[in-house]
Amino acid sequence: VMLPLDPDGRVDLDAARRIIDERVAVVSVQWSNNETGVVQPIEEIGAIARGAGAVMHCDGTQWVGKMPTNVGTAPAQSGAPAPWTTVDVLTFSPHKFHGPKGVGVLWSRPGTRLRPIIFGSQELGRRGGTENVPGIVGAGVAAREATEFLADPSRRAMLGAMRDAFERAVLDRVPDAVINRPRDPGHRLWNTSSIGFPALEAEAMLLLLSERGVCASAGSACASGSLDASPVLLAMGVPPLVAHGTVRFSLCRDTTEAELKDAAGVVAEAAGVLRRSMAAT
Repeated sequence: VMLPLDPDGRVDLDAARRIIDERVAVVSVQWSNNETGVVQPIEEIGAIARGAGAVMHCDGTQWVGKMPTNVGTAPAQSGAPAPWTTVDVLTFSPHKFHGPKGVGVLWSRPGTRLRPIIFGSQELGRRGGTENVPGIVGAGVAAREATEFLADPSRRAMLGAMRDAFERAVLDRVPDAVINRPRDPGHRLWNTSSIGFPALEAEAMLLLLSERGVCASAGSACASGSLDASPVLLAMGVPPLVAHGTVRFSLCRDTTEAELKDAAGVVAEAAGVLRRSMAAT
């Protein structure tokens, strides 16, 4: 069963309360979306799942390393973020915060029962197979460096402001462009920008951007090569004309203002080239 979204791209909590009952064994939700950066109300969803006796799984791939994450067993008086009380299983990928590809991380709350798919004695019996030791070490180093980055909230605030300036620069040059974002700025990650170019094709935009040295994507990596509009955007109520022309841009902690300024100019140029090409055919 799919949980419906509100126009901001967040899970409809009233619908979640109706759908998640004692018949549901597992609830799985992204902490933040990979296309739009929309942050889900994990605490509330986890409380609903716990009340129904379901296991709460959170896909933290886009969240961990970009925002403070605490799902441990800290006492409430410690001031730890509330989600620690509601997530039973958390999965994420270190390559999203400058770690190596080819290694993933699973955290599970003590007492959470997991049935392995690949049997063996490794990973405490949760998954058989030889561990990728170099990848694990690299993941640990990346986590340590991400922790240092997260210790200074002003760096995230600065990068979020840079992302907003990039979006304004694109809108100044392409007035009909649309930013696919929630109304509350606090419900979006600082690093993600989803921009729709009505009546243009995202794949054509990506080709022009790539030729000019700007890396971007359309939809998720899982849907790479698909010409269908993003189901994430359609679920948010984004018009198909905009969804088909939406391109995702991502910042990292090393992104500079100069790079974003150059990228905004390239994006505007690519949109102009494509629009003139379509008008000529």
